[in-house]
Formats: sequence, structure tokens, C-alpha cells
Amino acid sequence: MIDKLLFRRLRIAVPLICGFTLVGLISGGWWPLELFDHFRVQYCVLLLAMGAVLAVIRRFSWAGVAFLCASANLWVIVPLYLADISVPVRDKSFRVVSLNLNRENREHGRVTRFIRASGADMVLLMELNGFWANRLAGLSDTYPYSIERQRQDNFGIALFSKIPLSHGAIKSVGDLDFPMLAVSSEVQGKPLIVIGAHPPPPVSFELAKMREHYLDELAGCVSRQKGSVVVLGDLNTTSWSPLFENLTRKTGLRDSRKGFGVQPTWPVWLPPLLIPVDHCLVSRDISVISRRVGTSVGSDHYPVIVDLGLGGCREASYIHIIVPLSQAPVVWRLPRSLTYLGFHVTDDFGILLNWQIVSQYRKSIAFRNSLRGND
Repeated sequence: MIDKLLFRRLRIAVPLICGFTLVGLISGGWWPLELFDHFRVQYCVLLLAMGAVLAVIRRFSWAGVAFLCASANLWVIVPLYLADISVPVRDKSFRVVSLNLNRENREHGRVTRFIRASGADMVLLMELNGFWANRLAGLSDTYPYSIERQRQDNFGIALFSKIPLSHGAIKSVGDLDFPMLAVSSEVQGKPLIVIGAHPPPPVSFELAKMREHYLDELAGCVSRQKGSVVVLGDLNTTSWSPLFENLTRKTGLRDSRKGFGVQPTWPVWLPPLLIPVDHCLVSRDISVISRRVGTSVGSDHYPVIVDLGLGGCREASYIHIIVPLSQAPVVWRLPRSLTYLGFHVTDDFGILLNWQIVSQYRKSIAFRNSLRGND
């Protein structure tokens, strides 16, 4: 009796979630179908759970459909955990933070404490209005260099920096003058361009078109730069959206998530629907040392903290799997080679399983292949 009741409900739920998956796959970035593309993790979890239940009650054909659709979602999720990463020497790293403040947020004390404790060299802030500009003015002792544009809507923007800025500008994009920030600096003796972006959310057809135009302008801005580039901001799209893929293809930038996982950031107030809309993209000559999501500061977005390096890298491959737990920071590092074994505690909130293939292993494979080539 229970099996039949479960099957009747799952017979409706499985095609529904499979339909959402299919719509997302064929959306091509077209609004509103593209909205279905953002919840890949949720679809995958639901389909795997329903497939397992269907297998237990011996509805194997239906279980196969659920697992097949789950695999379609896994196809875009898994690569975020499997990317190769170049790991620079620690003293050659610099840290950036991206935070959407939420103009309705009044937890300025939490925000100020977070920024000071983050140790960031540069901080991009979005939804900056008069309230937030006044409350964060005290950070000038730590961040003496800044550029900002206050707005009373959701699109004020600012960048605070410990590093001197040689040039900075904020351009307006589209009919509603959505700001895009760009600064030039020098890090470790090398030129660096940091671009802050916050396109509108696709909550209507008009705003979706404006977001698409904004991302096109962002791609053009990146393409005109010479040297190392970092793009930060709430792009109001996810890492597997066609629009995001177009942006990375046009610019050649890399998603800093790769090798570190999904790391969803919004909406904080509804954890089951968290999606990754806050991004850090880097040019090919910049390596990503670490990337993590910070703790809540009262906003509807979690902050993003990224450690980057401009040189002095040693190659390694990592697979990161982050499993959120309590607020006790625990990290497990499990090597694939036998050169290192131990525990490393960071301020990540969860378990980080980290398999490392050291560069010597790569060299041995290359050497073996060279021998085969000489045969």
C-alpha cells in the first residue's frame, strides 16, 4: 500500500523535475526558460533521492529515468570540482572579496567586522547607498584607496583597496545607467586590472535584455584590457548558464570556482534554493589558490573570498568537495600521492576533501610518454 502511494506521487514528481532539467538545457539563455537553468544542484539532489526510492520499491524503469536526468545535471556540476589548479607560493598571493551588501541590510557592524577580519587587499561592494557609504567610511584607515558610486536603488558600487590605484573609472551601461567599475593597480610589481560588475536581475523580459547587454559590455571591457584581469561581482547568473558560458568564451577568463565546487551564495534566507550568482573570474595568467564563501553578514548574499596569485606557481591537481557542517572549522586533506598526509585547519566552514597529485607525478607521466614517443 505504501509502495503504491509513493509510486503515484513520484510518477508525477519525476517527470516534473526532468522537465525542468530539459527546459534548462534547451533554454539557450532565452528568458524566462533560462530561469530553470539555475537550480541544477537542487534538481540533481531531488532526482537522485527519488531514483533511490524508486529502486527500493522496485520501479526500476522509473528509477532509471530519474538517474538519467540526474546525470544530465551532474554533467555541469561535477567539472566545478575537478579542475586543475596552479598553486602559487603563499607570499605571492593577494586576496579579493566580493560582497553584495543588500541595501535593506542594517547589520553594518557585522559587515565592518567581516571586512576587517577578511584580510582582503581589495573589496568590491555592491548595493552601496548613502547609508552604507556613511557606515563604512571608518574603513578608510585600512583601505585608504577607493572608488565608489552611491545610488539609492540596488546598483551602487564601490571598491576599497589597500593597494594604490593608478587609475579608476565607473562607466554607465544601458538606458538605466547600471554602473561598471574598473581600476588599474600594481600587485607584486605586475599590472592588474580589477573590474566590478553588477547587472540587473532577470525578473522581467526588459531586465533580462538589459542583463544580456550588460554582460556583452563587460565582455568588451575585458577584451580591451592588456595584462592580468580579475572580474568580481554579483552577475545575476550561474556558472552553467549559457550567458555565463558566452562571457567566459568571449573573454577567455576562467571561473575561479573550478576545483572548489559550486559554492552557492544567494538567497541566504532560503538555503534549499541557494545558487551561485556571485563570481570571481580571472585571466589565464592568474592562479587561484583558494576560494570560499564567507559567513552571513546580514545580507541576502554570502560574501566570496578568493586568494589569487600572479606568478611563482607550482602545478597541482585538486578535487575539492565541500560539505557544510556546523560553525566548527574542520578540514581534511587526503592526498592521492603518498608525499603528504596531515590535517590543515582553515576558516572554511565544513569538510574539505582535497586529493593532491604533485607535480613530480606529472613529470613522471610526461617522461614515460616521451620514452614511448622515442620507440
